[in-house]
Amino acid sequence: MKIGYLFLVSQQNGGVYQYSLSLLKSLTLNKSVSEITVYTRDKSFEFPRVKIKIINSYDFLFFFSLFLSVFRIYPKILFKKNELLISPTYSPLLFLSRCKFVFTLHDLQELHFPENFSKVILTWRNYMYGKLSKLSAYIITESNYVKTDIINYLNYSPQRIIVAESPPIFDFEEVNGDFVKKKYKIKEGFDYVFFPAQFWKHKNHKRVINAFYKIVKKHNRTKLILTGRKSREYDNIIEQIRELNMSEYILHLENIDQKDMPYFFKNSILTIAPTLHESISIPVFEAFYFESPVCASGILAIKDQVSNAGLQFDPTSEESIYKSLDTMLSNYDLRQDFKLKGKKRLEYFSHERYNNLISPLFK
Repeated sequence: MKIGYLFLVSQQNGGVYQYSLSLLKSLTLNKSVSEITVYTRDKSFEFPRVKIKIINSYDFLFFFSLFLSVFRIYPKILFKKNELLISPTYSPLLFLSRCKFVFTLHDLQELHFPENFSKVILTWRNYMYGKLSKLSAYIITESNYVKTDIINYLNYSPQRIIVAESPPIFDFEEVNGDFVKKKYKIKEGFDYVFFPAQFWKHKNHKRVINAFYKIVKKHNRTKLILTGRKSREYDNIIEQIRELNMSEYILHLENIDQKDMPYFFKNSILTIAPTLHESISIPVFEAFYFESPVCASGILAIKDQVSNAGLQFDPTSEESIYKSLDTMLSNYDLRQDFKLKGKKRLEYFSHERYNNLISPLFK
């Protein structure tokens, strides 16, 4: 089958970027797929065993398709030479697809945490999901919890929802540790907890920082490294750090290059994934791969993703977060055990398994 793949995200889109690469990697290994054409705005995009087609006049097509969709007009003018179009996220360009399409709906967290979104974003998501769910052949999601939300909120047929956790993708070159330390001005002489996440409310920075305030009183050689752009909740988080007088213990490294991420996972004493709502956590996979012990939210699909390969906590409780961190930091043997279990857990999430789960798309 000839597949079109709509790749419109960048590293700044957080986990959706890694997910998009992972899904594409799986498709290149899928025996039902004879040809893949990737449609993208990124003129520098490269990926083995696929054709690349740059979307010209993207902004025009975006607003053109959006305008016509208001009147329920969907001219089938794009992606003509494919039998199926797969999109790892939603986009108005799908309204213009000549072939049948599927898209991934990562979560409907606005149903559970509407306070985390502006009215504009809530309206946008409601509009896009409502329109696309009426036109798509299937919807892919990574969690049965999200599947239930899709059924209840969008009144979508359960038979047309595919639950498939994306396998991790690891395409990292060996990094020069001395170069990375110099690049990000990292001093030696301390251990650090790695917290790779954008400054979005559901990433739960505030509770983690309050818990870490207690941690440094007992583990005063330990610091917390934050990542992500200076956007959304950034100013509030920085103000919180200042009020707690924690600037010495919490470092923010903005926009760590993807190629440098292995260094931070490998050299961390542990990785924390404290999200309040998520389908699958990409940093958990990366921590498993680079043998960084994991402390993670024991919620939704993350609970199943981590299983017994990490220490889980209640992300709504600062005390639970603190106890999890303290337990892990205080027990060297426990950390070593979780390193081994994390590596073993990765074997379950294979590209072969993923392709078996999405096989209905190719029938």
